[in-house]
Amino acid sequence: MLGTNRKEKLVRAHDYTPLVSVAMITYNHERFVTKAIDSVLAQKTTFPIELIIGDDASTDSTGQLIEALKSRSRDTHIVHPMIHSKNVGMHKNLESVLALCRGEFVAFLEGDDYWTSANKLQFQLTRLMKDPGAVGVFHRVKVVDTHGNETGEIRPNDTKTRFETADLLIENAIPTASVMVRRGALTPLPIEFQKLRMRDWPTWLFASLHGAWICLPEVLGAYRIHEDGSWTKLSHVARLWSQIELFHCLLEELPRPFWNVTRRQISLWHLEMAEASLNANRLAEARQQLREAARYLHLYYRAQMQSGLPAQSWKACRRELISLRNEFWARCHERSRELVGHGRSVPSFFSGEPRI
Repeated sequence: MLGTNRKEKLVRAHDYTPLVSVAMITYNHERFVTKAIDSVLAQKTTFPIELIIGDDASTDSTGQLIEALKSRSRDTHIVHPMIHSKNVGMHKNLESVLALCRGEFVAFLEGDDYWTSANKLQFQLTRLMKDPGAVGVFHRVKVVDTHGNETGEIRPNDTKTRFETADLLIENAIPTASVMVRRGALTPLPIEFQKLRMRDWPTWLFASLHGAWICLPEVLGAYRIHEDGSWTKLSHVARLWSQIELFHCLLEELPRPFWNVTRRQISLWHLEMAEASLNANRLAEARQQLREAARYLHLYYRAQMQSGLPAQSWKACRRELISLRNEFWARCHERSRELVGHGRSVPSFFSGEPRI
């Protein structure tokens, strides 16, 4: 860090304006928060930083550990804990942290993740400074378990290095532990988003309305999967529902040019829900999810027709949809016959088919 001698540190403690703020939220992260904070304090930068930590009234020793880490740090003016006396929830906790951030740029790190490179912030800011039209920069992260053993890597499915709003609607490509974004692009989320499980994806999406995101090829951080993780502990079906709820809210808030890709994503997740219901022999649910998928795909292709695309383009898309529908519907009928063969009664709703 800058200012390693005692005199300079004393001066900067009174007059310290960070260029980058690190926003960290924690809740019951006593096993991991020390590593997270140490990875921030280990950053080697040519600019001043600050670390704002919001602990959401943890019931373990997370709050005490944060205070202890601050008191023993050589750069006590960098670490600013905010320990809530009562639980306020993830959204309000993060909002209170962001309200205290003073830097022109904000980097994100949750209390159970950590950074693996001491040059992460320097790399990211240097890249952002070279591209004034970019709103933020992110990178790959490795996936680790509770004990820090590497189990995989999170990277975008696409090999591109710039991601626009439409790209981020197709894929949640940005790991939270990898983000550095211009603070001016972090607009408050609409009130209906406060009830959702997902906070990161809509935040990056709304920021992308102000500019593109840059993807760095390096692995500079770690995302930890553990039994108490707010997202990882959800079932596959619960995650799908969370994504569908998010995209319903996005349809109300995003500009019209992005409605079509949003509808298509909703339809694909309903197809996944139908698949899960079918595999669990919940045929009524499978039919309902298939109907929802068909409804949103119908809206999608109708908009494609009205957008002036060549007829062969949207007709080919519709043929693909009908083929997918027919294949899935045949599987529904096959499953119903299997259940009848095992003495199970099958509701009469299989007499009809969802229309497209």
